Amino acid sequence: MPEKRLSHLSPDVRAQLKAVFQEFDLDGDGFLSAEELRAAMVRFDEHLTDGEAKALVEKHDRGGDGRLNVDEFLRALDAAALG
Repeated sequence: MPEKRLSHLSPDVRAQLKAVFQEFDLDGDGFLSAEELRAAMVRFDEHLTDGEAKALVEKHDRGGDGRLNVDEFLRALDAAALG
């Protein structure tokens, strides 16, 4: 049911979060790798190990490609916000 939880986000908030995703996507391929996620988290003073970053990506990677697309990223943020 994560898709339903995302419905509470306004179009403006979704657009802002997509812009954040694009900023974190260092190579511009439309996906966040574990390495990009780890680098992004450092900006928030969260220092993940390689293993922790990889585990987070694996947890939210519905496509099974080892990286997060923007929708998977939004679901991961929503899951983190809701605990």
